[in-house]
Amino acid sequence: MNPAPLSRRLSSLDATFLYTENASAPMHIGGIDILASMPSVQALQADLDAKMQFIPRYRQKLMMTPLNLGHPIWVDDADFDIKNHVIGLTLPKPGTMAQFRRLVSKLFGGMLDRKRPLWRLYVIDGLEGDRGGLLWLVHHCMVDGVSGAELLNVAYDLTPNPTAVEPKPFTPEPAPDANSLLLDTLWDNFGEQIETWSEVQRNLLGFARNFRGGQGFPMLRELPAMVRDLARPARRLPFNVYELSGKRKLAWSSCSFAEARAIRGACGGTVNDVVLAALGAGVQRYLEHHGVSAGKRSLRVMVPVSVRQEHERGALGNKVSMLPVDVPLAGKDPAKRLAAITERTNVLKKVKLADLLSILTQSWAGAPAPVQALLGAVAVSPTSQTVLNAAMRTPGMNMVCTNVPGPQIPLYAQGAKIEAHYPLLPVAPGMGLNMGVFSYNHRLHFGYIADTNAAPDVEFFAQCVDEGFAELRDAAGVKPAEQIEISHVSRPSTAARNAGRTKKPRANGNGNAAAPAADEPARQSGA
Repeated sequence: MNPAPLSRRLSSLDATFLYTENASAPMHIGGIDILASMPSVQALQADLDAKMQFIPRYRQKLMMTPLNLGHPIWVDDADFDIKNHVIGLTLPKPGTMAQFRRLVSKLFGGMLDRKRPLWRLYVIDGLEGDRGGLLWLVHHCMVDGVSGAELLNVAYDLTPNPTAVEPKPFTPEPAPDANSLLLDTLWDNFGEQIETWSEVQRNLLGFARNFRGGQGFPMLRELPAMVRDLARPARRLPFNVYELSGKRKLAWSSCSFAEARAIRGACGGTVNDVVLAALGAGVQRYLEHHGVSAGKRSLRVMVPVSVRQEHERGALGNKVSMLPVDVPLAGKDPAKRLAAITERTNVLKKVKLADLLSILTQSWAGAPAPVQALLGAVAVSPTSQTVLNAAMRTPGMNMVCTNVPGPQIPLYAQGAKIEAHYPLLPVAPGMGLNMGVFSYNHRLHFGYIADTNAAPDVEFFAQCVDEGFAELRDAAGVKPAEQIEISHVSRPSTAARNAGRTKKPRANGNGNAAAPAADEPARQSGA
């Protein structure tokens, strides 16, 4: 296994996730893994430390350039210590899923330390049923959904008894001095400008080839209507708030991948269309519960699309464009909703909108780095958010829903089977609730994240989407493969809530710090 090729300097898109980050809107992505059993934190630390040779980016930290003249660069962390990144915690008894959910919601908030490599793994034992949980946090400037999923292929094993990885000594490369950094930045800026505009021209040429021989003119006729629709802002929904608290609430659930494929086979479209139809039904239920009429509303979902080329597989960083999909909320016929979504996504693909938006993103990359940094900082400043909250009653997008394919075989962490992997996205001003989807081991895993100002009842939202999927499955005439799992998002009992508040942290048998009760801060392990 060879390390993925690494770029030294952040791309414009990578750097955007740094420039637009603040304390109330941190820009890390993540995932929650449920383990059938619990390895020790020391074993996981040693295993990941040995595997760092295959993912050297995870031993690198950011180095800013003078006056933001260029995007930051990656340099080796001479003080790298795996114990600063793999941290053990223990749930107080009885270790219910509700307690676990409260803990990981609290841990997900806040920004990662930019003085260290921008990732963290919490190893949480004490979950009922002798199970455990892992919470991954990785900054979005390092990975997108696809490259983040590839991390799992390195961190985890294909069998419960793999051959141990032989560790190799780490000799960090020295960071450049101030003069070298400045000269490299100026030279890189020159080269990046040439490369950026060359790539824009290549992509424009590739887009124009679609019209060769007139074959693309039907597509061109669709484009004005599409642009007109996108220019019309989405209607604001209850979770489209601009003033975020910085506190997060998480929920998750899963369903059978075979059922989703069967719905696709019966009704047409793609599995992603099926997910969007279930999401639309869930939002409709959620609005009705809050006394908001769906009327003729639609949900505008930003669906990230990977534009990663074959030669870029395994490379880190962000290689994405997006498709803005309008999901109808009116009506009660699940099959009609799915058909409307399929028609919409087919048009978006036919006009190659993702390619056009990717070209626009590349054009933005041609702007000077100081301008990008300044605009990013202004966009997330408290003053800007106050103005947006007062003036922008209609956001451009309502939420993000990303669907990342994962391995369809079970993975293992030090012999413990990974039962589920729930993806987690960041939220941003105007989009206080987002949904991630990850296919793993023949199931679709849904991860929901909300700012507490936007959707404090995100567990109920998750149940609404589960019900929407079941309704669509029944309408398609698909026989249930197994019961949809909603136990992970059900509300805890009063006794469980009280137990979570009163139990104090305890030391576990591995020497890890105990996890906090519901209202206590987490303490890091000294292991």
